[in-house]
Amino acid sequence: MVIHQVLHYLGDPAAAVREAGRLVGLGGRLLIIDFAPHALEFLREQHQHRRLGFADTEISRWLDEAGLSTARVDALPSTRKDGLTVKIWTAERGRISQGSEL
Repeated sequence: MVIHQVLHYLGDPAAAVREAGRLVGLGGRLLIIDFAPHALEFLREQHQHRRLGFADTEISRWLDEAGLSTARVDALPSTRKDGLTVKIWTAERGRISQGSEL
């Protein structure tokens, strides 16, 4: 499942992550693509951004609350000095090991 460049528009992005996590099955993955924290305030008025990026700790906490574990975090920095860094957080729902009882 993929959440691509939408969390910064939401009033409650943690709820969106929880709902996405609910839909990820055993062994499944969730990819979140959004912005790293930044200070470009003009994006609020001109483009309706409600949040100015997300910290790794914040996303990791939301993923943990959704029952997912953070497997990887990648950064795609802008080539421009004043550009935005895009982050990709990959999370997984662990598989039940063979022989474990439900």
